Amino acid sequence: MASKAVSESEFIEAVNYLSHLIELKPFEKEAAIKPGFNEQDDLLKREKVQQIFRTILNYLRKVYESDREYFHPQQMEKSVYAVMLLADEAVKKWDRYTLLFKKTQDRESVQLLKEYRDLKQFFKSKVVRFNKKALEIGVEEQRITNSSFLIKDLETIRSDADYELLLLRKEEGGYFAPSALLRHILLVGQSDELLLHSEYQELISHLKATKDLQAHMIAQEMLKQSLSSIDDFFKQVKEFKTEESVICMSKALIALMLAANPYNLMRNDADKVCEQYLVDFCLFLRQAVSKPRSGPLTALIDPLYHKLSYLLFTQACSYEKALEFILQLIAMGHSKNELLSAQKIQLDSVILYQDIAIRATLKAYPSGPLMQALALVREQRLGQGLDLFSQKNWPIQIYTILTDQLKISCMKIASMTMQTTLTDAELVPEFLGFMQILAKEQNQKYLVINLQNRSSWQEKARCTCLEKSQYKQEFSDHLVVITFDKDSDFYHQREGGSNASAFLSKCAQEVLSGQEYGFYFPPAINSSRLTFFVNKALLLVHELFFDGKQEFSHQDRLDYIEIFHFFLFLHIIDQTTPDILSFTCKDGVDTSSIFSAEVFAWLHVMNHPEGLLKSKRDFLLYLLYAPAMTLRGRSIDKDRIQRMASAMHVFIEKLNHNGFVIQEAFSQLYQMSFFKKAGVQEG
Repeated sequence: MASKAVSESEFIEAVNYLSHLIELKPFEKEAAIKPGFNEQDDLLKREKVQQIFRTILNYLRKVYESDREYFHPQQMEKSVYAVMLLADEAVKKWDRYTLLFKKTQDRESVQLLKEYRDLKQFFKSKVVRFNKKALEIGVEEQRITNSSFLIKDLETIRSDADYELLLLRKEEGGYFAPSALLRHILLVGQSDELLLHSEYQELISHLKATKDLQAHMIAQEMLKQSLSSIDDFFKQVKEFKTEESVICMSKALIALMLAANPYNLMRNDADKVCEQYLVDFCLFLRQAVSKPRSGPLTALIDPLYHKLSYLLFTQACSYEKALEFILQLIAMGHSKNELLSAQKIQLDSVILYQDIAIRATLKAYPSGPLMQALALVREQRLGQGLDLFSQKNWPIQIYTILTDQLKISCMKIASMTMQTTLTDAELVPEFLGFMQILAKEQNQKYLVINLQNRSSWQEKARCTCLEKSQYKQEFSDHLVVITFDKDSDFYHQREGGSNASAFLSKCAQEVLSGQEYGFYFPPAINSSRLTFFVNKALLLVHELFFDGKQEFSHQDRLDYIEIFHFFLFLHIIDQTTPDILSFTCKDGVDTSSIFSAEVFAWLHVMNHPEGLLKSKRDFLLYLLYAPAMTLRGRSIDKDRIQRMASAMHVFIEKLNHNGFVIQEAFSQLYQMSFFKKAGVQEG
């Protein structure tokens, strides 16, 4: 009898079902079962279990019959073995639960189901040589000392919210994930590797080639701008050639040259590619300044180190290849996309349609965050420390804000910190090198828009470290760090009533109370000017974007906060007049991407009410999705993109109806001309 064709998304759902079943708590008695949980729940239905086993078996047959050419035999055996272990553990958990409900021993075990026995027989016939020790992860069993600080289940891994906990260690030692979960990651991750068919491999190759080209172009531009300094270095260090710091700097420069060489691009089938050489460059560069050295040698190495650090921070993005990849995902998710190309469709609707398409495509592939967690477990890199500058997360200049008075280079940068525990963070040395050039040679001012949550235990240390950096004497006139609230209970409106006046008062309190809430403003921000602006802007947003309504729905409040934050951001620029600014969160992925995209789109439409041209809309896609896809192998945070689209609908609709009045009213609040005469230029 021919087996039913099974899609990749159906197989993923089946594996996810098994993983959810395994993670059910091992209740010891009926009283411990959470309220509302009963045998009729979909998770425990016998028919559901039968369907799951049929799906898995049919997919495994498909792999063996038609897709096995894409797999190394041992890789296939590991993956099938992992699936079987998941099935065995899920069956035991299911039997335990149904026994608990029925309170009888005569209930037929799931292990006797024909579908399960068929799956077992397939496994025995195909994977008879496999040694289960190949699945051991080398992580000692740990005593769970504080369960509230642990990554508890695979849903946390897949959501990607707190993945940095896999890279950090507890202060008392040990990991933030129990060894049982690490084993679970290994099993489910290796099960998902059965999806590594030709189409998926092609998609992954495209993604890797995109990242490799970006690294190559960064290296090429850095080399071009530092050639004379590199020549001078090699001429002057001949007498120090045996010094460790010189050896490391020389290795760094050679790695930079190799990264800049197009011969080493992935598309040329190089054994070692440009991205790997750029990682080597960063590693050796940091080692060069960490080695002890004499005064004369310091005078030779430090200036070059500072220059290379500055160049690493200030490279413009080359977005065409990444955009091509994103558009491919959208095309794969929509069989017909006439609606997306319609000229008059609202921008917020386009964003949501494209987001749906991207998620539909990715649903058929393994979870990117889970695959990255699997790599950490396999390669035993758990607890290695969070240092995104050495993990291929390069700073990128994304666009330029142009006004009559200023030209501001806007960057996407991960937190410029490194840490091995939650409570101990320090600045990455490259940031200090960058600031040396910025302050002493360029005489420029850098504004950091820190979007991390300073009140959360995960991000507090990083926020404090960044906020304190502006008080270093050598940087005090050149660095301003502002923390924006983008993740508190107030920002998400988890509490609060519908009265508009009370909401506006709470908004003012949230901003002006500073450190007591989620915002942080240093002395460089004039508090009187800030207070005046906040009180005026809150009323204008209420009147011009929400028609002065007295009652706000929950969505109204979310939209209001998003729009107000845009105008508050412009006020910060108005006060600080920076030459460079960055949107900075933990990794430059979700929060930074959304806020930088809002600023790009809204500042443009405030100056060009006719809307965004296709080229601008495409660049908006790049801002939103490229960081999440290239760094984490996933789409952007769903709640944040939906919130942005909703606020954008309100923003653009009101501009279309009353744009002149809005421009004139808000122009009175700024010294700079942000409206009518300002622009935003990509790259």
